[in-house]
Amino acid sequence: MTQNLLITGAGVDCTKGIGFPMAATLLPEIAAYIDAGGKPLDQTQRALILRVVDEIQIHSRPVIEHC
Repeated sequence: MTQNLLITGAGVDCTKGIGFPMAATLLPEIAAYIDAGGKPLDQTQRALILRVVDEIQIHSRPVIEHC
């Protein structure tokens, strides 16, 4: 089992009329992309998200402690 997570909006599996692939075909293709050519992009995004989370925690701690 892989550790990939894809967050999608409601209706990703039911998009009649707009030609969007069903979740059964879309999710495996995205996972394959992340494991291949998209891996550097995935790693960069994860690193940036971790930094943002750290910054939020650092700046929110004094506010929380003050309450």
